Amino acid sequence: MDTPHDSPNKLRQRYSLAHLTALPLPPHALIDLAIATGYDHVGVRLLAPAPGIAAYPLMDSPLMLKEVLARIADHPQVVWDVEVVRLTPDFQVNAFESAMACGQALGARAVLVAAGPVENPLELAQYFSEFCELAEKWGLTANLEFMPWTPVPDLLTAHALIKNAGYPANARILADPIHVERSQTALKDWANLPASLIDYVQFCDAPASVPDTLEEILRQARYERLLPGEGGIDLLGFLRHLPAGRPIAVECWHHLRTPAMGFDAWARQALQATQNMVQALSH
Repeated sequence: MDTPHDSPNKLRQRYSLAHLTALPLPPHALIDLAIATGYDHVGVRLLAPAPGIAAYPLMDSPLMLKEVLARIADHPQVVWDVEVVRLTPDFQVNAFESAMACGQALGARAVLVAAGPVENPLELAQYFSEFCELAEKWGLTANLEFMPWTPVPDLLTAHALIKNAGYPANARILADPIHVERSQTALKDWANLPASLIDYVQFCDAPASVPDTLEEILRQARYERLLPGEGGIDLLGFLRHLPAGRPIAVECWHHLRTPAMGFDAWARQALQATQNMVQALSH
């Protein structure tokens, strides 16, 4: 079993720039930004998490894909994950074939999966099982992210869904501290999650007070994330249960502060704030 993060860390911590942190940038510009500001990896948003949200379907844009492939020729490990696959009531697994093929072409290792409005948990588990089979075909792990406004609102529900899906070999759970905090997922539940179910985590901060409505929880998560250390989430407690060697995807977008500061400065500050948290574990 992997050693926890608070034991002597023999592996260099790696950091990924999640696309949400600089969402207005197309993938080739995002890769340039990540390399220039010291990140090891990036996450590329191929599919929108909801209608009207920005995404960059490279599989449908040969010219944009060509630009990205040119960028990664000298950095073949730079793309860590692609996103976002939504399991919706009209789910058809074949609809994601081209996106997963694109993910493999980019050298990605993981794909982010989110639950849409599917009422029957067993039906949702069946969709996830089918998607895991497709992702495995393209060499990708399927990372199910729990979010409070979805049918998979917390970590225990995510774990139960994977169990109902038959524990696919490439099934994983993706935790983001803002969703851990807002869903009231206990850190003891996070501590008890098998290390084999964690490929990477996302990272940001948020105000200590949990909003009263799911609408406000969703709004803060999409538009007003704080840099690590600025809010009230127990980020050190979260990191103490991160198995060694797992990348941290920095996902900090603020719709006002990010454009005002500029993507370069914001990405640098987000990375530095995250590194400060990791370093604080040893003190």
